[in-house]
Amino acid sequence: MDEVRIKQAREIVRENLDHPALLDQITDEEDLVTAGVNSGEIIRVALGCENHLDRPLTDLELSRITSVRSVANLLAQDSDSVSPLETGA
Repeated sequence: MDEVRIKQAREIVRENLDHPALLDQITDEEDLVTAGVNSGEIIRVALGCENHLDRPLTDLELSRITSVRSVANLLAQDSDSVSPLETGA
């Protein structure tokens, strides 16, 4: 996993936590809810991802936001996709 994506993911998660210092105790693979992140914070993380990606998340993508790494995977997956508008097709 690209270190830049992990850093971006941690930043998105941190910005949307009620207590950002909690993220310092969470590993990249650790389940966010098990680590103490509440449902409202998870929703804000999803909104942060949407803002970063400049598009709505699919239901499947929303269901996969479970860890910092899952957020990083979402960011990486989206950067690998190129829309027809970007290619001029």
